[in-house]
Amino acid sequence: MNNDSKPTINSGIQTKYTFFCHHCESISKVYVENWVKNNEGPYKIELIQHEGNAAIIVGEININKKPDGELVKFHYCGDCGQMIQPPVDADYITIMGCYNPFTSKN
Repeated sequence: MNNDSKPTINSGIQTKYTFFCHHCESISKVYVENWVKNNEGPYKIELIQHEGNAAIIVGEININKKPDGELVKFHYCGDCGQMIQPPVDADYITIMGCYNPFTSKN
């Protein structure tokens, strides 16, 4: 039995993946609009936070039932509101020097 009112926590994101905002130059809160291609609006919004460098879904806002069709996700920074890229491997960010978890944001 599927209970649509209870969100599945940490679904769809592996623990080694991280969202990075190039505008803020940080790892921060993220919200993800879930659309179905050729529909007029999102059917669900996922709320994501990070524990260390790992992205974790902490909540979901269900707007409508998921229509049939191809899923399209739009990722946004929860701090500045800019659209951001899909998540990347946390180790990749550290290796590329885009983010050092041992330094402060400012």
